[in-house]
Amino acid sequence: VMIDRLTPKGPADVAGLRGCTYNARGVVTQPGDLIVAINGQPVDNQEDYERIRRELKPGDTIKVKVVRYPNELEVPVTVGGV
Repeated sequence: VMIDRLTPKGPADVAGLRGCTYNARGVVTQPGDLIVAINGQPVDNQEDYERIRRELKPGDTIKVKVVRYPNELEVPVTVGGV
């Protein structure tokens, strides 16, 4: 699942995750981070992401594994309001 946009100063932004970058015409110029796992659980599609997200509570600290080409990173994120 690719991160499209982040809430400024929200949990993902504070953790250093990146959303897509757009030019003035609304065309993606740089893709966002690709979420591939949360707490070791694979995220292969939107359904996986939503299922895992429903299990989280505000204040939980999770490990989000992302691909930011060409690197793979694991980033701790403190869950905000879900």
